[in-house]
Amino acid sequence: MNIDQEKFVVLTSQERVPVGEKELIELPAGMMDGSNEFSSKAASEIKEECGMELKEDTLHELGYIYPSPGGCDERVRLLLHECNMTKIEIEAMKGRTGGLKEEGESIVLVIMKLEDILYKCQDAKALSAYALFMQKLQFK
Repeated sequence: MNIDQEKFVVLTSQERVPVGEKELIELPAGMMDGSNEFSSKAASEIKEECGMELKEDTLHELGYIYPSPGGCDERVRLLLHECNMTKIEIEAMKGRTGGLKEEGESIVLVIMKLEDILYKCQDAKALSAYALFMQKLQFK
């Protein structure tokens, strides 16, 4: 998101029991089906978690990462959505809750300046996306 040339990022905060974190800040994420189409499960999960309806033609490919190539074949596709928002719209998103209550999800939106990811986020997906995005900016 841009406002007066400042870039912001939408993140989520939620409990992640396997890593012992009560409020882990991370990129919103969703599983994709075998066809790798965003419009499937991933799009509905972004809407559930963030209240944002994203269309595949508004997304830009950042690349893929393999979080643990020695232990599994998981591959994470990183996508970017950019839009212009007013300061009022950005402030209205902060702290918004999402997720499916019936599935025990309690997700809180965290909006921060893009560069703050380096200091406030431990999510490998977010840090990788940041590095790939900065590289793309550099070569525009």
